[in-house]
Amino acid sequence: MSAEKGRFYINCPYQEKEEAKALGAKWDAIAKKWYYTHSKDKHKFKKWINIASTDDEEKNNSFKVYKIFKECYKCKKNTSVYTYIKYDDGTEEDVAFPWDKKRLLKSQNIVAHMCDSSIEYYGLKVIGDDEKYDKTMMKRYPNKIKIEYSKVLKRYYPMNLCDFCGAKQGWNYIYRQVNIMIMNMEKIQIDE
Repeated sequence: MSAEKGRFYINCPYQEKEEAKALGAKWDAIAKKWYYTHSKDKHKFKKWINIASTDDEEKNNSFKVYKIFKECYKCKKNTSVYTYIKYDDGTEEDVAFPWDKKRLLKSQNIVAHMCDSSIEYYGLKVIGDDEKYDKTMMKRYPNKIKIEYSKVLKRYYPMNLCDFCGAKQGWNYIYRQVNIMIMNMEKIQIDE
């Protein structure tokens, strides 16, 4: 993102200009780019903020992408959901099958587990938890994963969209489903 004279430029495709405009973006006829003027509004324009990366960064940012199938809450059809699963212990390592439950429990959210013992609340990160991996996911799946607002979490983050109706498939479902599959020692499909 470049800032110039209080302008924060975004890379908004022509077909999405009305959406950007509705969020408050303005057109710079000289630069031929859309922009917003207040840095506090960054969350509104995240999907259009260009994150330039070098080949070395892409190599260092390689990770497993898991594919889970679930029933869409809206259209009731079986849709795919993509996520990374990383240890939330500062190591940046992929969580891989066979699942290391002992390690995952070391950084467990114990308070959440005490309030809801239906899942373990393992110490792991999924899509929506780590901006670095989220950006890569959005690049890999540009038509499937978009920045959307969650009324439950009250924040913007990358969400999978239903393959059929486009409904948001949010963090709560993914985190819960991954926890259940790990608890049951179920293997999760890796997207190749």
